Amino acid sequence: MIGLVAGLLLSASLAFAGEGRTGIYASGGAGLQFGSTEGSNTATNFLETLGIDDAGVESKGLQGFAFDLKLGYSIIPNLAVYGIGAVSTDATMTDENISFLYVGGGASYWFPMDIFVGGSIGAGRFNYENAVFTDDFGFSFRISAGKDWTIGSRGGIGVELYYQHAATEDDYSEWTGNMVGVKCNVSYR
Repeated sequence: MIGLVAGLLLSASLAFAGEGRTGIYASGGAGLQFGSTEGSNTATNFLETLGIDDAGVESKGLQGFAFDLKLGYSIIPNLAVYGIGAVSTDATMTDENISFLYVGGGASYWFPMDIFVGGSIGAGRFNYENAVFTDDFGFSFRISAGKDWTIGSRGGIGVELYYQHAATEDDYSEWTGNMVGVKCNVSYR
């Protein structure tokens, strides 16, 4: 039953695909990111070497500004595959200044009226107070939805809502982040 519904939805979506765009895809966005990020010490005295008295770090609420860049190609009308690079900077001005770097690959699909959904998987890395707090990149993924408004024949501006999860671990620390962001995009597709 689920396969039948998925097949019908895919067929209906591809029926609209002839109206879409193909070719180079590029998008850049900026906005605000909210969420919860937690880091913990897994090795004795590591946090003390950074001058941190507590064995755990936590940031909740507004986490700061988020920026991303997507570069790729629309392989069929309305479906773009791309590489993504994203960074969020901490703007809370608290003792827990945490930023996040993400690189990955993904795809987005545009429905009629330029409403889109997308997702990507990749690797993320947390940074604590301008010193790398974890040596290794860890698994991360992002899902998103939004709306674009066409400008000219290939340009666009839009708004996007996303959810991102990341989990990293190395010999010294473990980090987990669940982040939600809203951003404005400028795109070429």
